[in-house]
Amino acid sequence: MASPKGGYAMSDLSGKIARHIIDCDADPYLPNAWEGVHSHRKGGHVEWNPENFRIYIPSLQQDGKRIRIHDFCDQCKDQPLANANVLDWLLANQELIPDAWIKSQPCFLGTVYLDRDGYRCVRSLYFYMVARRWCWCTYWLYDGLSCQAPVLFVGNQLVLEAKILYLESL
Repeated sequence: MASPKGGYAMSDLSGKIARHIIDCDADPYLPNAWEGVHSHRKGGHVEWNPENFRIYIPSLQQDGKRIRIHDFCDQCKDQPLANANVLDWLLANQELIPDAWIKSQPCFLGTVYLDRDGYRCVRSLYFYMVARRWCWCTYWLYDGLSCQAPVLFVGNQLVLEAKILYLESL
């Protein structure tokens, strides 16, 4: 059974959907007027289950400081970062996004884009309270990553270095 935005649903014999699978190997969506995709970390076919994903907030962000996104990306190079295909699948299947994520704004660092001016950026998921729906926004890699924007990883196993460069004032 096809599912929007690069995924599919597997049903049991009764026709009830048993599993949702996200295709993290597909080419990511490219927003209008953006130059292209700088990098896209493929991740195979991932089953959607909120327990299969982890929202990670670096300790410095927990203290209200901002970290440099590109420094954090370097430290996460061997980690299973969620890519934009997960974001787009979630936007197409909003009823499956956990309510607990409303106060977070996870970034999908597995896909890095080039905007129309050639600057590197990533997309983030956020809940737009006025419209009562999920949307996406953009973070540029030269910006600091705010404490409201954690990173979404696939799986529960993370091995991150404790040293993260941060910005004292932005």
